[in-house]
Amino acid sequence: MNNWQRTAGFFAFAACFGILWLMAALAAPSTLYAQPDLTAARQTLDSIINPRLTLTARERSVASLTAAYLLSPTFGARTEQARQTAAALFTQTAIAPTFTQSASPNPSQQYETVVANVAERLTQTADTQARLTGTAAFQSTVDALFYSTLGITLTPSGTPPPTSALLLDATAQYATLLANVELRLTEIGAATATLNAQATFDVILMQTLGFTPTPNPMQLQATLDARISDLLTQTAQAVVAQTVTLAFEGTLNALTDRGQTATASAIREQLAVGFLPINTRTVSILQETGSLFAHSAPALSLAFNGYGDQFASSGLDNTVRLFDLQGREQIYLWQGMTDRLSVAISTDGTRIAASSSDGAIRLWDARTRNEIATLQGHSRPVRKVLFSPNSRLLASGGDDGVVRLWNAQNGALIASFGEDIFRAPITALAFTSNNALLGVGSADTQLVLWEVSSRVLIAQARDRHPILDIAFSPEGLLLATVGRSNTLSLWNVIGLSLRAQLPASTASLTSVALSADGGLVAAGTQEGYLVVWEVNTGQPLAVQLAHTSSLNDLVFAPDGTRLLTCGSDGLIKFWGIPNDLGQ
Repeated sequence: MNNWQRTAGFFAFAACFGILWLMAALAAPSTLYAQPDLTAARQTLDSIINPRLTLTARERSVASLTAAYLLSPTFGARTEQARQTAAALFTQTAIAPTFTQSASPNPSQQYETVVANVAERLTQTADTQARLTGTAAFQSTVDALFYSTLGITLTPSGTPPPTSALLLDATAQYATLLANVELRLTEIGAATATLNAQATFDVILMQTLGFTPTPNPMQLQATLDARISDLLTQTAQAVVAQTVTLAFEGTLNALTDRGQTATASAIREQLAVGFLPINTRTVSILQETGSLFAHSAPALSLAFNGYGDQFASSGLDNTVRLFDLQGREQIYLWQGMTDRLSVAISTDGTRIAASSSDGAIRLWDARTRNEIATLQGHSRPVRKVLFSPNSRLLASGGDDGVVRLWNAQNGALIASFGEDIFRAPITALAFTSNNALLGVGSADTQLVLWEVSSRVLIAQARDRHPILDIAFSPEGLLLATVGRSNTLSLWNVIGLSLRAQLPASTASLTSVALSADGGLVAAGTQEGYLVVWEVNTGQPLAVQLAHTSSLNDLVFAPDGTRLLTCGSDGLIKFWGIPNDLGQ
């Protein structure tokens, strides 16, 4: 092979390789060369990982409300009322005979009158029942009663039977016959009312339980009990499943740089230096580690961001203040507004919101300090604002008895609910850590759980006193409430049943919070005391005089090493357990 042939072969091979490379490049998906869309990836993962409750809220709500209605004391009263109404329809006054008492009764005339009387009464009964049931069976029953009452075995013709067939004493015959008819018709009315009520009851149960044939009462009761038990079991399983999902989501967040980044971990580790975690083993040596004279009037509300390095406060001096925890220094001050009743910081630290007595809510960018929007919608003072743990929603509640959900990024109104539930100011709000449920407490003792995504009422109960504050445990299975009483109430979230009541002092409790590990529950009192109990035993483990007047709010730091309180003395106090105390 000469040089020319070798050169031509080389160029041919190079051309073929180039064509193949170009074809492969054109066929390759463009996403290989683009940066991944982390937001889209996160949304996709959320749609896969974040399950709704195993049983939808609407199904649970319908079953619960139906069972409550059927078992309510008013159902029996309604059944009795239906029976009395039906009995009244079938026991009308008989038609008076046409002959007079002074004249000797004509047996033929008397018999004709009785026959006409009974015929009309039974016709009225038949017509009424036919309108109610539309069945021919009842008409047959009425005919049989008519014939048996008159002693007729064959269908009568228009001509009455001969008078010789009558009893000798026509007056006694008439009285006996009429009394018999009255008794029989009364029995029919009572039986019909009972059957109608039972039929209505059966229909409601069949619709609720999905039955087609009519089961017997024992089967109905057993099935209803089993269905309710199954619903509660599924709810419990769903909560457990969501707890596992929440743990997985925390790991996923760490990988996708959402709230659990290396930066956040580093911040928390730095903040925890020199302090022990506040838990059941260490809380007995809890002590004050510092204080700030933050407000010139009562300080009402406190809130941490998700990192725990910054917190905000609001007060009746018309200010909202942002602080650095480690340096205990004020970072920024918003002032010149109507008194601030409540403050909140989003978990990601990008938004701050504050409510006021004029019904408006201010939303700020925490980084630029600029106001994003003034949220209008409440007609009366707004006592509580709160961001959802995922930082997407802002919830608010006030004296107008309405709960509103807002877009946390731009302040747009998403939903309103509760208008037909609350007749008193809404004083407390709390989200579960998985964003699934919103707890609402009011001044008329009502405690309500709503599913956030559907705004469906999940459970409802009444406390023994007006509610001022509520808080969920970290896993979302326990709810604590305090109010105008000296006891703290602990509720099981599943079924919203009262678990325990913990006495504190002679003063009313004002605020409540659960520790980061869920083992402790802390409350403030109008006397200014801080009281801490162990959740499992209900035993008080620490009591501290924190403020010279009412302790208005308290909050645990996300890392579990600090506790902050604020009071009507205008002070913010820091509580913790320095390492040297634990040695």
